[in-house]
Amino acid sequence: MAGISLILQNNPTVTVINCGTSSPKLGGTISLSAFPNLQDFRCNNNDITAISGYEQNSNLRVIQFFNNKVTGSIPSLSDMSALYWFACHTNQLTGSIPSLSANTGLRLFSCQINQLTGSIPSLSGLSNLEFFGCFSNQLTDFAGGSVSNTLINFQAQNNQLTQSAVDAILAEFVAAGGTNGTLTLGGTNASPTGGESNTDRITLVGRGWDVTVTP
Repeated sequence: MAGISLILQNNPTVTVINCGTSSPKLGGTISLSAFPNLQDFRCNNNDITAISGYEQNSNLRVIQFFNNKVTGSIPSLSDMSALYWFACHTNQLTGSIPSLSANTGLRLFSCQINQLTGSIPSLSGLSNLEFFGCFSNQLTDFAGGSVSNTLINFQAQNNQLTQSAVDAILAEFVAAGGTNGTLTLGGTNASPTGGESNTDRITLVGRGWDVTVTP
């Protein structure tokens, strides 16, 4: 089946696209390059294989294309200053998670259940971020940098994070000073230094956090 771009092409005044659901599911590819004023794009629970043409759109605030069959990599998001919700989980994406340093309004980022490699990027400066999900990938490292105390749900379980990466993540959440959050680092990741007796983990639990690490 052709991509939705063939239905809505040459509509520069469009600000919202929601593919909805259909039977059979939408397939093929989607290009958003003909929609310079697009602010909200949602195409979830279909069989789309590629989505392109959105990475230069500074008007986009919401991008959701979870539970499709999208391959390739996540493009640079550095020009998307208005972005606050990016959800690409449950696809077949490869490559690394791009830098998010320019996306200072970002509140939710979910890329879990793909085939991503490399590092969890620095989350420094993302003072609005509340949820970051990257579990069930093949990530091995953490790029470092501070996290905001607004980030109260961080899920990175079932990757290949090293002990030093797990230790660094725990330390940054302690330094952030947040309370009553969820921090999940268990599964196939390495154990932190000291395992479940890790000092930073115990500190966070004392602040009301639900912290899961590999024993």
